[in-house]
Amino acid sequence: ASATVPKNQSGDFTCVDLDASDAIAIHIDFWCMKDDTEEAGDFALSYYNGTSYNNVCDLDLLGDDDEWLHYTDEITDSNYFNANFKIQFNATLGNNENVWVDDIFITKEVPPIISGHILDPNDKPIDGVLVDANNAGGSDATDIDGYYEVEVPPNWSGTVTPTKEDYTFEPANRAYSNVTADQTGQDYVGTSLYDFNEDGFIDFADLAVCIPAWLSSQGDGNWNPKCDFYYDLTVNFKDFAKFGGAWKPE
Repeated sequence: ASATVPKNQSGDFTCVDLDASDAIAIHIDFWCMKDDTEEAGDFALSYYNGTSYNNVCDLDLLGDDDEWLHYTDEITDSNYFNANFKIQFNATLGNNENVWVDDIFITKEVPPIISGHILDPNDKPIDGVLVDANNAGGSDATDIDGYYEVEVPPNWSGTVTPTKEDYTFEPANRAYSNVTADQTGQDYVGTSLYDFNEDGFIDFADLAVCIPAWLSSQGDGNWNPKCDFYYDLTVNFKDFAKFGGAWKPE
């Protein structure tokens, strides 16, 4: 974009809106030139905070007359991270005063996103899996398609871990170093603790694993800790009831 305000005139030039609601920084870049402006406020730059414009710079006080000035700024004040951010140039000119702006670029920086799907061994989605990124990263729960996405700070390093009661995951977590761009396709396979043969179903084949352990306790010859779903060192009706609640035949 570019604009010129002729001498002995006043006016505003407002750039188009930028949806910066998801931004962590906004970058301003443009060129400007002035000619014979003499007072502060003759040529000013303002940023819109969602309700009003704030004067952030008197451009007429920068540089020399009749020379193009390259202006850059990085905005990190979250008050400007709104859905209709814009900048405005304000000119109040007298005789023989001129200003120009050209090559205006307004861009936003958004957090990197780590995303993927969590499926069972039969490639069916698992919803409700909590996916958490440590070290000030975000978290999300998988939707009905098993999809998740978590935001992390720029240059983030840390670990992303999926968790859901009575499930194990492969891999158990993923480690990242210096993340600067989106990471897609970060998938996991989740297996229910009741799915002993890891075929994606919880059925009679899995039940057969626990039947021999019925009414056993730790130390008994038929003891099977995998069937102690209540972790009370005994396999009894409570464990079988919990197994029945997870029943998912083919």
